[in-house]
Amino acid sequence: MNKKFSSRLSLNGLLLILIISIQLTAQVGEKSYEPVKGKIMGIWPHNDRFKSVEKLKELKDKWGFNNILIPEIYDRETYEMVVKAGFDSSVIMYQIVTPSFHNEISTKKRMLREIHPVAYYYFDEPISREHGFTSALEIVKILSEYGYYPKAKLVFTELTIEKGMRLRRISDKLMYSGYGRQGLNGKDQIETWEEWKANLGNQFSMTWVGSHEDFDEYEELFAAAERLGLNGIWFYMLEPLGDGLEASVDNFVNFCEAAVRHGFLKVK
Repeated sequence: MNKKFSSRLSLNGLLLILIISIQLTAQVGEKSYEPVKGKIMGIWPHNDRFKSVEKLKELKDKWGFNNILIPEIYDRETYEMVVKAGFDSSVIMYQIVTPSFHNEISTKKRMLREIHPVAYYYFDEPISREHGFTSALEIVKILSEYGYYPKAKLVFTELTIEKGMRLRRISDKLMYSGYGRQGLNGKDQIETWEEWKANLGNQFSMTWVGSHEDFDEYEELFAAAERLGLNGIWFYMLEPLGDGLEASVDNFVNFCEAAVRHGFLKVK
């Protein structure tokens, strides 16, 4: 065969492969997702998302998240944006940080009235923040006096099973908020999930996966969640902090594609 002709064939072949690769990547990026029936796909968005209704709406309409967390720093205006984006009150989780609540109790009580109604109150690591069971219980009492609890559920998160077990009596759901060391394919994280499931049963039915530390372990983590019978995965996307530092589109795609393969999301 003529060497020049052979070289042209090789070049054309490489170009064809490149074009197909680009087209496939574009097709994946253009996909939209929705949750499988009965699954909770929650998200703690990056702060950039709370700047517009459109950015929040994309989380639901494109990426398939059907639950959302509002951090304690936001007010009624943000709550109304979240609702306008399509997340009604039955899928909103509101963060409570026990030290700041007790240190700014008048402001935080007002915030409870403004960010209302919600589906869950999320107590963020109360024991690890050195404001333990009694401190959390005082806030639950306030929620009860306002008539918000038990209409809304109480979700507690912690870093060890021992701390989680101490909160069993007052929680509807317990979540593990730790992330495994990189390079272990999620093994250490999955072992912790297994321990929590064995000790907490259905109280441990939702957990966190982080875009900042779990980005190369989505496949293993979703496989474990499926095997353990978890019905909710919450995507932690707050970090890294700072404007313009939200995780990339590829990070979203990899997370969602793993969720599809293990029965949490489906392609629209």
